[in-house]
Order: sequence, then structure tokens, then C-alpha cells
Amino acid sequence: MAVGSATEHEEETSSSWHSALSIGGQSVLAVVAAVYLIRGTLQPHPERLFAPIGLLFQAVLTVLNPFLGLLTWITVSPFAPFWHLNLSLGAGVPDLGYNRLVFFLLAFILFLQWATGRRPWPRFSWVDGWLLLFLLGYVLSTRLSQRGLVTSIQSFFDLWLLPVSLFFLTRFYVQTRSQLKWALGVLPLIAGYLIVLVLHEQTTGVIWFYPWGRAAQYTEHFHRMTGLLGDPAYPAQVLDIIAPYFLYRYYQAVKPEQKWLYGTGIVLLIASVGMLYNRAGYVGLLLVFIVWAIVEPRFWRPFAFFLSLIGVAALLFSSVLSRSAIFQERLAQGETIGYRGKAFDVGWGYFLSSPIWGIGYNNFGTRAIAEGVWYQYAPKWVPMPHNTYLDILLSAGVIGFAPLLLFMVSFWQKMVTGYRWFCRHLPGDRQLWGIMIASSAAYYVVIATLDAGPDQFGNMVYFYLMGVLWAYLQAATRRRQEIIAWAGEEENANV
Repeated sequence: MAVGSATEHEEETSSSWHSALSIGGQSVLAVVAAVYLIRGTLQPHPERLFAPIGLLFQAVLTVLNPFLGLLTWITVSPFAPFWHLNLSLGAGVPDLGYNRLVFFLLAFILFLQWATGRRPWPRFSWVDGWLLLFLLGYVLSTRLSQRGLVTSIQSFFDLWLLPVSLFFLTRFYVQTRSQLKWALGVLPLIAGYLIVLVLHEQTTGVIWFYPWGRAAQYTEHFHRMTGLLGDPAYPAQVLDIIAPYFLYRYYQAVKPEQKWLYGTGIVLLIASVGMLYNRAGYVGLLLVFIVWAIVEPRFWRPFAFFLSLIGVAALLFSSVLSRSAIFQERLAQGETIGYRGKAFDVGWGYFLSSPIWGIGYNNFGTRAIAEGVWYQYAPKWVPMPHNTYLDILLSAGVIGFAPLLLFMVSFWQKMVTGYRWFCRHLPGDRQLWGIMIASSAAYYVVIATLDAGPDQFGNMVYFYLMGVLWAYLQAATRRRQEIIAWAGEEENANV
């Protein structure tokens, strides 16, 4: 009785502390919002009221239901700059951006729940360790940045730490099938609004959510998709990452209307990627289909049929295709290929000049201009490597690049091992590993052709999806291993 009373007392104390801190945090947010509301009513720009109101709503939602706050964050994130959800706190003080607010709230709530014993620490492995070491090695390169230490750390925090943190944050919330269903349920919503934006902009020429200063024309005949994310490579990458989930839902669907729904979604997704005129997006989507044909035998026959159909059509109409605008102005356009070749030569030389620590965070462009390698034809333009691996290698040296490489190798090993183990013991969930493998194949190939840092949302979607699936599959593996152990078998998935 005494032990039970003591335990109940500890739980009540922990709960009261958590409630008190939650109420205190909401009170502080309410005071800050009230101050900005009063200031906003006295200024000629009423849209400035959106930031405190929107941030307060997101903060309250996250405190009351962290899981729902997480789902809202990944869905709303790209709209934050256009909906005025980034709050300026004045000169010399870092802005309270939407992404920063949600990240700090989720991290603080998780720390409280872990400290009070309300949420266990997830199971970590070398995959997590290498990813953390990559972040550490990369952030060390900011001390050499020509843009200043504070500015570089803020850039690193927004472009790398925030997206990668989703790989860890999601692990606390997804353990059951119901939680997995909710977490994956936001992916069709994200793909849906990207598809609508792409189809609308490419058919009408009207840009929604235009980030000022972005070029809106590829060539004379092709519009360059700039709405929302600012670069056609970024929505192409996000759609490539989400495409395996649509394939998964199509083959998991039982009702005909569900198959029609996700089948239509796949067709619209393919059409959207096609209308972005991004070669990396095409390659990424092709890799997704190839991987899915391997993990899902039912997909191989229709995929091979349509691939053969496209190949035959290309041979029959090769002369027409070779004279077409899309072939001459985009697919065979050599200027960007030449730029990447030059960038690789210059970047490799920078790496060799400082192979251990690198030349510093985001120093490639400023150094290349200073040395006369490129001419700065616009005030804010700086050349980029257009290769994420090269960018990390020359910026952070072996200290930053080696942990990234080891993370990728260990993560691929875990995915392949997990897929094979599930094929024997949990075949109903093996396609979830297929999503991870297909999305990762597209992501890691595509980032070799672009600069992943500025693509904050693409990184967020990838690490969110990987964290969600990794968390659930680890939990499912442990539950199945307990059953196997109880039955007297001895086989370990090691995931």
C-alpha cells in the first residue's frame, strides 16, 4: 500500500509539474501575442497580426496535442512565409519563425515528458549516431564561414538541423498502426496541393505563392515552376519522395473506389513531375518505379509494359522527338551540364585545399566569385555546386562528409535487412520497407544534382517520412520478436 501511494504521489507530482509548465508556457505566449496584437492595431499593416495569431494557435495546438501539432507543422510549413507566420523580433534578435517555434515547443514538451517518465526514450542505433555526428561535423564548418558565425549557424539550424530533427521527433509519437495511419495521412494532402499548384501554374501561367526574385521562365517555350517552393526541382523531389506511398495505398486498397482514387493520384503525380521539366525529377521517379517493381511483384508487369511502350514510341518517333522543344531546350540542354562539370572541378579543388575541415559553410560561391571563377551577374546571385555531396565535402571536409556516408550505408543496410526479415515474418508490412527504400533511392540520387540545403521542405518531408516508418517498423519488429521468442525460435531482425 505504501509503495502504491508513493507511486501515485510521484505521478501526481509529475503531472502537476507538467500542467504548471504548460499553463505557464501558454501564459507567456498569450502575453507576447497580446503585445503584438496591440502593436499591430496601431500600424498600417494589418497583415502583421497574422504572425502572432497564427503562431499562438500553433503553439496552443502543439501544447495540447503534440502529435497533431507535428502533423500540422509538416503540412503548413511551406506556406509560413506567405501567410506571414514568421515573427520579426527586431534588429539583433533571431526571428521567431514558424518552423523554429514548433521545433522548440516539440523538443521542450518531449523533454518534459521524458524527464517525468511519461514517454520512454526510443531505441537508438548506429544509424542515429552517424546522423548526429554528421550534424556535428557540418555545424563545425560554420566557424570558417565568410558570412559570419551567427548568420551561418542560423542558416544551418533552419536548413539542416530542423529537417533532420524530424527523423528523431517522429520516433516518439509513432508506435501503433493508428498513429502510423495518421502520420502518413498528411502525405496525400502535401502531394495534393503541390499537384494543384503545378498543374495550375503550368496550364495558366499564373503563379500562386510567388517568392519574389525567382526566374519564371526556363526557355522561350517552357515556363519555370516557381510557386511556393521557388524552384521546380524542389516540388519534383517532394513528389518523388511521396510517390511510393501512393503505390503502397493502391496495392493495399480493397475497395474499387480506393484503387481508382490512388490510381488517379499516381497519374496526376506523374503528369505533375513531367510538367516540371526537371531531369532529376524524372530520374528520381523512374528509380521509384524500378524499386517498387522489385518489392511488389504485381507492379512489375504493368511497369514493364508501359516502359516498353514508351521505348517503342521513342524509337518510332525519334526524329520528331529530337526536333521537339522539350528535347532541345530541356533534355539535351548542355549549359547546365557544363556548369555542373565546372562546379565539380572547382569544388574538388577546394576540397583538396582543405580536406579535413573543409573551406567553411556556404563559402563555395563567395570564394569562386572572389577568385574570378564566376562573374556575379546579379547582386544577390552566388554560384552553387548543384551537388549536395560535393557541397558538404568541400564545406565540412572529411569531418562532416564521412559521418553522412556512414549514415547512408548503415541506413541502407538496415532497410534491406528489415525488408528481408519482414518478408519471412511480417509479409503484410514488407511494403512499408519498400516505401523507405524507394523514397531513399530517389532522394539520394536527386540531391546529387541539386543543392539540398535551400530545399528545406524537401528535406523535411524526407526525414519526416523516414522517421515515421522507422519508428513504426522498429516497434513492430520488437513485438514480433517477443512472439518468436515466446514460441522458442531464435531469429533477430537487427533493426
